[in-house]
Amino acid sequence: GGIILLMGKRSTPLGNSRALSFKNPKYKSKKLGTLKGRKWKNLKQMNLHENFAAMKPEQPNFMSIRAPPSLLPNKKYCDFSGFEAKYLDPKTRLRYCNTTVFGIIRTLSLDQVSAYLDIRKASTMLK
Repeated sequence: GGIILLMGKRSTPLGNSRALSFKNPKYKSKKLGTLKGRKWKNLKQMNLHENFAAMKPEQPNFMSIRAPPSLLPNKKYCDFSGFEAKYLDPKTRLRYCNTTVFGIIRTLSLDQVSAYLDIRKASTMLK
């Protein structure tokens, strides 16, 4: 006697069918890098392709993008750390973000306070 190895089709519990009933046989997977029609262009290439010189000046295009001013209020930043400042010292008018910075502000001299305000262009001239 000898050992017989059977190679090839395996039998499935549903029968000898190799095709699975839940899979679409016509499905083709999309592999990365094969997306056609997607090409990145720089501004110079868009200018040549779209022929912006022949367009009317009122017609919006990539060369004339303009946005209105923001409706949100300007953000205020801490004069020491640069983080967003939630607080303003009423005595010195310096902005600060936490209690540690507030302690530093209270130890500053008037010359140092005016220097920080000059950096922010918020110094007031007293006559």
